[in-house]
Amino acid sequence: MELLPKDFTKGFSRLKLLEVECANSVFSYFCCELTNWLNHISNGIEMAEERAEQRRLAAIMFTDMVGFSALAQRDEALALELLEEHWTLLRHIFLKHRGHEIKTIGDGFLVEFASAVAAVNCAVEVQEALARRNVDTSADRLFQVRIGIHLGDVLLHGNDIVRWREHRSKG
Repeated sequence: MELLPKDFTKGFSRLKLLEVECANSVFSYFCCELTNWLNHISNGIEMAEERAEQRRLAAIMFTDMVGFSALAQRDEALALELLEEHWTLLRHIFLKHRGHEIKTIGDGFLVEFASAVAAVNCAVEVQEALARRNVDTSADRLFQVRIGIHLGDVLLHGNDIVRWREHRSKG
């Protein structure tokens, strides 16, 4: 008695179907083997993804324009103009300190540095450049930038930092 068509297992060379008299047994065995095969493939994909991820020690900088969302609601054209100026000014300074721009996030940057010293020196120069820029600027065109720096293990996936570990002392 043939329970399955002859070409049923075509493409499933890893599966070994035992034909038995009871259709339920064949189906149960097939499902079990298929699950094992899919788990094997899934594990291979997860291992490949783990190899694509890389963990390393890095200094990362986060920047954010103070009040940008409120400004964009009031005057979108001005907000976009200042955003372009902000990007130009900061990118020049990042390069000077060998910062690697990972991505922009709205009005902010995520930048990686090889050392904490480089990140801090860059942050200081950004604030000094903004202070000089704001001296002769009309009040409606002033902007400030918040900067945060993290030093520690980061997890990279492709060209993006996807996670960083925060170390907190217990006590």
